[in-house]
Amino acid sequence: MSNDHHALEHDTMVEELVAYLDGELDTESNRRVERRLARDADYRQQLRELQQSWDLLDHLPQADVDQSFTESTIAMVALQTSDDHQHARSRHSRQRRLMIGSALACSVLVFVAAFSATRWWAGRQDRKLLRDLPVIENLDHYRYAESIEFLRLLEREGLFVEEGLDHEL
Repeated sequence: MSNDHHALEHDTMVEELVAYLDGELDTESNRRVERRLARDADYRQQLRELQQSWDLLDHLPQADVDQSFTESTIAMVALQTSDDHQHARSRHSRQRRLMIGSALACSVLVFVAAFSATRWWAGRQDRKLLRDLPVIENLDHYRYAESIEFLRLLEREGLFVEEGLDHEL
């Protein structure tokens, strides 16, 4: 049996015996404790030790507590509760601002990504037209060309080259 299990069993036994000494057990639990006391020497020893501790508590002087002690204790509890409540509210407020900021940042990212994708997608046809613009501009000239080889020869000679544009046939 592990030490943790043994410690848990011991704590349970002590709780049960304290409840027995305080008269807090129901009838069936009370009978079960008494049956175990009759057959278990360690259990009886634990009860004796607890009873001795109870008896020693009776010999301690009773402290007289005046009204100001009670009031100051209640005031301290109220102040601590107020501080705890204030801390919880500020933490909740920070979490809420963080969530709103995160949601806003995600929304902006989604918008930018969607805008960029849409712009790229919509601009495909325009880019194709721009790429083909020199051919379109010279379409009338090409119509009278005898062959594609003739057009390539003209291109090599630099006839179709415009500034900033590099075209291949």
